[in-house]
Amino acid sequence: WFFFNRKEEEIVDKNIFRVEDLKQIDKIILTKNEQAIELKFDGARWKVNNQLADRSMIDVLFATLQQAEPKRAVTESLQDSISTLLKTEGVKVSLYSADDLQKEFFAGGNPNKTQAYFKNPSDDESYVVVIPGYRVYTSGIFELEENGWKDKYVFNFNWKNFQTLKSVVPGFPKNDFEIGMGKTYFEVKGLASVDTTKLNDYLDAISFLTVDQFINKEEVTSYDSLISGKPFLELQVSDVSGKNYSLSLYETGNKTYVLG
Repeated sequence: WFFFNRKEEEIVDKNIFRVEDLKQIDKIILTKNEQAIELKFDGARWKVNNQLADRSMIDVLFATLQQAEPKRAVTESLQDSISTLLKTEGVKVSLYSADDLQKEFFAGGNPNKTQAYFKNPSDDESYVVVIPGYRVYTSGIFELEENGWKDKYVFNFNWKNFQTLKSVVPGFPKNDFEIGMGKTYFEVKGLASVDTTKLNDYLDAISFLTVDQFINKEEVTSYDSLISGKPFLELQVSDVSGKNYSLSLYETGNKTYVLG
């Protein structure tokens, strides 16, 4: 009796949304509301809309593409509504290899972001998608805005090419100093001797200085009153090719962060 009354479960192809060889993927376009985010490998680094991308986020993206799989098809009564939801509010994920489209699908989820759905553009059948062994919202990585993909290091260049670093305190020139390469090691110009431990710690802090949150252009106006005044600190870094990198820091009245 038990055997003959079992419900036959539909077997879903786990590879519907996978690319056979992810190593060949060198461009990914994420499109939502006609706004596209392009992630592209230039041969050395991944970039997001021609800006350096956060490598850790790229790793999460590829891990998701490799491990995500459909658990089951969406129930028949919800197929139409979920399909419409993905088409209108979901993210179209387009994977390319040398400009040849390899795979395309829509990714989205329920309002609470507790269940992820994928569907192919060519049909209306949607699937509940999971990463086996993890309780995560699988579509979350595809829904990141452009700023979420940007590299978080402020001075992101090869520090082997470091030439000089100037610290300028506007209005207090006596507090200004410059670090450069001496005959054998870094030195602070004008000082006969320097605490190398403190100098190394300082250069490490500058090289690993990271952004907590990027501000969109439309949000900058709310900080106009702050950036119209003098910054409390300016950092100017130059590399051996003569290229300059600068950062101006402004007080915000909040001790937990500053505006750069």
